[in-house]
Order: sequence, then structure tokens, then C-alpha cells
Amino acid sequence: MRLIVDEEKIRNVFASMKDEAGFEESRILFEKGKLPVEMLQALSLRPEILKAFGMMGKGVYPGGLIERNLKEKVILKASRLNDCQFCVNSHVEIMTQLGIPKSQIEELDSPKNLTDREKLALRFTESVMKHSLEITDSFFENLKSSGLLSGCF
Repeated sequence: MRLIVDEEKIRNVFASMKDEAGFEESRILFEKGKLPVEMLQALSLRPEILKAFGMMGKGVYPGGLIERNLKEKVILKASRLNDCQFCVNSHVEIMTQLGIPKSQIEELDSPKNLTDREKLALRFTESVMKHSLEITDSFFENLKSSGLLSGCF
């Protein structure tokens, strides 16, 4: 089943949250005459959940230890591992809007399309999700030296 959300409702809900930092990218899309990604359109059916989601997003975007494009690659990797079609589709759409080349989206695990830093981040994502107790100290040191982890680990 596909949700259909009235465009005016989407615009009204997001207008009420235009100053929320977690929706900066959506605001920019609206300014260009576009709608936010489908996932956020669906969440606009429940503005209180959308607002909470935006607060979480404020903690993830902007800033952090890794650049935005790599964050999306990590999120897409996790979404694929979780077999979440909704998340995969939403983040592929976000990555496309960010200008990430299609080859990097479709072949996320292909070494020819990834930097060493990206490979390390994606390997960490998979390790944490599949066998987090088996991550070695030397792997953590590699993550720290690459700038992917702070000193808290």
C-alpha cells in the first residue's frame, strides 16, 4: 500500500517547522519548488512524530565526525542490512539529491567506487550490526586514526 499525502498538507506541516534545524534540507527543497523525500512526506501525516524525527535528525545532521555523503552511505548500508525497503528508497532519494553518483549508490560495496575511509566506515557498520562483540582493538584504532570515531571508544 502506498500512502498518498496531499501536497498542501505537506507544505503546511513543514511551514510550521521551517525553523527546525533538522529540516534544513527540506526547506531548501521547498524553496526550489520540490517536496521532501517520501519518508518525510509520510511522517507529515503525524506532525508530532515528524517533529520528534527532526529533533533526532538535528543530532545526526549537520556536523558530527563524518561528512554528509558518507553518513548517507552508512545509513544506506544499515538500511540494506536491515532489509528496510522504505529506508533504502528514502536514502537513495536523499543521496541522489545530494549529487552522489549513481555508481556509488548502486555498487555501495564495490571497492572501485569507494575511498579507503568509506570502506572502513561501511565495514564498521556491517561489523556493528552483525557481530559487534568481535570487533578487535586494532580495528577500533584504525577507526580512530581515520577520524571516524572520537576518543570515547
